[in-house]
Amino acid sequence: LPDTTISFANTAYLNFFDTTAEAIAGRRWLDFIHERSDREAVQERIASLTPEHSVSTGHQHRVHGRDGQTHWMQ
Repeated sequence: LPDTTISFANTAYLNFFDTTAEAIAGRRWLDFIHERSDREAVQERIASLTPEHSVSTGHQHRVHGRDGQTHWMQ
């Protein structure tokens, strides 16, 4: 959803964050992004999307995995 609310997560995503579909539904994936600067960059990318330019590729951001380590996601 545009506000980054999670309505579906595949098994790999659930395993990565060590969670269940029920526990993650309704949360915002933006909240999983580790660094404030990364969250702001993602928010800017989302805000820049328009019907004419509706695809954004190549962006990476940091998240905390279930192992407590910082990982890069794309």
